[in-house]
Amino acid sequence: MELECIGVGEAFEPQLGNTSFLLHSETNLLIDCGYAVPRNLFSRNYPPDLIDALYVTHFHADHFFGVPAMVYRWQEEGRKKPLTIIGQPGTKSLINRTIDLGYPSCRSKLDFELKYLETTDPVALNELSLSFAQTDHSMKNYAIKITKGKSSIGISGDGGLTTKTRDLFQDCTVLVHEAYTYDRAIQGHTYALDIVAFAKGLPTLQTLALVHIQRDERANRLSEFTALQKDVPFKLLAPEPGERIFLKT
Repeated sequence: MELECIGVGEAFEPQLGNTSFLLHSETNLLIDCGYAVPRNLFSRNYPPDLIDALYVTHFHADHFFGVPAMVYRWQEEGRKKPLTIIGQPGTKSLINRTIDLGYPSCRSKLDFELKYLETTDPVALNELSLSFAQTDHSMKNYAIKITKGKSSIGISGDGGLTTKTRDLFQDCTVLVHEAYTYDRAIQGHTYALDIVAFAKGLPTLQTLALVHIQRDERANRLSEFTALQKDVPFKLLAPEPGERIFLKT
């Protein structure tokens, strides 16, 4: 498996795009598609049928407002393969309304099916096992763990750690977690020192990627984030768009 960083920024980051990841496997899964994601995704010139499924962590605009543009462009480029959209209850209604608001005639023109799977329970997506846990955020956000073989990737979406996400991430090989600030607690988010302290206790962790860093924190304190590498036994990243994390399965 490979996890490609499509974007790594917070909602209003001017250059790094909204946080979004593309898992390359037999089944290709996109995690989140905010309003700044389509431009980054389209620049890679992937074929319109490449992505099999989309998982939406929550309903803030920087995590799903890019869906209308993505879907419409794929229609123009001749996509035929169904797209499975996975999320918490309410996902189908909200995404359909968002597509209709952006491009009112789009859904009636589609030559491919939008298939919805609304769940917060563990589910199989072909060879991938998906499980979820709610984070501490201002809107219901469900972190995801993706397991294939002996490897697991945890992706937080937005929000602070909870008892349930701590349990979810216990056996992760890779953890991609928001770290909105370096050392300041902000309601509904987490900070780098907190997530690094948690990650030190994960017995199988090989890579920790800190993303969704507040734009001024990243501009002024990035060296402090990356300097945390010296205190941990795993690889620590503050990745850039286009960076890939490789996993053996």
